[in-house]
Amino acid sequence: MADIKVCPECGSEEIIEGYLASYGTVRFYEVVPTSKIPRHTSVLACACRQCGTVFNLKLENPGFQEKKK
Repeated sequence: MADIKVCPECGSEEIIEGYLASYGTVRFYEVVPTSKIPRHTSVLACACRQCGTVFNLKLENPGFQEKKK
């Protein structure tokens, strides 16, 4: 997943990959809804071990579908 191998904040190459998690769910909502996104989609992320910056967020299974008009 890690397309970016260097921290955008501090330049460290000590990057780890994981999931954003909470007791509920982390959801992505479009500002202007134009597609349907599955409700149970994990958010993948990269984090820097040196400064703690979280970056390169991606939906694990986007499954985008155009909304019917």
